[in-house]
Amino acid sequence: NCYLLATCYFRNGQEYRAYHTLKGCTLPQSRYLLALCCYKIRKLVEAEQALKPDRKSPDSEIPNGAAGRYLMGVICKQSEGRTAAAVEYFSQALTMDPFLWSAYEEICQLGAEKEAMALMQNPDLDSLYPAGQAGLDMQHMGAGSVPCTPMASTPLSERAEPAGTS
Repeated sequence: NCYLLATCYFRNGQEYRAYHTLKGCTLPQSRYLLALCCYKIRKLVEAEQALKPDRKSPDSEIPNGAAGRYLMGVICKQSEGRTAAAVEYFSQALTMDPFLWSAYEEICQLGAEKEAMALMQNPDLDSLYPAGQAGLDMQHMGAGSVPCTPMASTPLSERAEPAGTS
């Protein structure tokens, strides 16, 4: 099985071997892994082609659900002049998986605070929590209360040490 062999190569840090093993595979899981390999070896155009072979068709399904859309957003973010497409893919990823916090962080880093707030005010999020236990009570938070400056964007070397850890 090519997918299994390529997975072993990829997890062992041998992205080029995995890439060559997966070339020509059309199964969704293989296409997603191929896109990951292409991303790691900086072949962004091929990574995008692996995720969405028919770029012009809106019905062309991106494999691996929210993770696939997140990867497509990362690819668009690193491509010249594709910020709007990146925000759209990150938004789609969050719509599919509201717990994919890294997609929210990416939207914030791209400066799309309006889109980030709209996603956090999604009424469908209420169905994920038992009554009265929602993690984000947007009615009692003022606009702009959800910070759009994720800590992940601060390098570890610049983060303050917690008190009493020295």
